[in-house]
Amino acid sequence: MRFFGWLILHQKTLTAQNLLRRHWPCNWICSLCGEAFEDTNHLFNECSFFRKVWLSVCHWQNIPGAQISDDIGAWWTGLNHIYPKSLQIKVRGSLLATWWNVWLERNRRIFQSISSDENCIARIIQQELDLRRWAFQPP
Repeated sequence: MRFFGWLILHQKTLTAQNLLRRHWPCNWICSLCGEAFEDTNHLFNECSFFRKVWLSVCHWQNIPGAQISDDIGAWWTGLNHIYPKSLQIKVRGSLLATWWNVWLERNRRIFQSISSDENCIARIIQQELDLRRWAFQPP
């Protein structure tokens, strides 16, 4: 997931914007919300589907004030000034899990015509984060 986060922060994911640049056929409207042109910033920050999932994850993880600013990269690096070190790790891990699962949901909708709602995706992320926390707890 860290590599996927790097792809997002460097605008390298194969969103509609990047597919169109390569002259690959695609639907350029966001498959999650159906409201806007799908670029990296929209899909992983502005999309109403993403925001609902992210707010649910923040609520469950007790992450205060985790509103992502317009510039994802600047917000990501600015976490050092917003949160203490222990909370930075939690926020980044939660965000990476959210980005990854939103990406998987987008791809399921496009390639398999299967869709889940925001609450379902948020529960999947919560289960993933709980499993990771459990796996790394000392015995």
